[in-house]
Amino acid sequence: MGENAAILNLGGQFLLVLLNDANLVVLPANAKEYLPAAQYTVATTPTWAHPVLLGRQLLIKDESSLASFEIPAK
Repeated sequence: MGENAAILNLGGQFLLVLLNDANLVVLPANAKEYLPAAQYTVATTPTWAHPVLLGRQLLIKDESSLASFEIPAK
């Protein structure tokens, strides 16, 4: 697990948690315990910058690049 986390509220349904070890964890917003709905490795180097949500695009910056991920529609 990472040492630092950035948390985004995704429309009140999910929380996106980006750990500095480049793991993105998707959690139900109403979860009573830590049970990820999904988990993704989004980079090969640390991700210290806070992710940016632009509509359905999630921008994630690691040490050397900026990646864009599309969030699926409901």
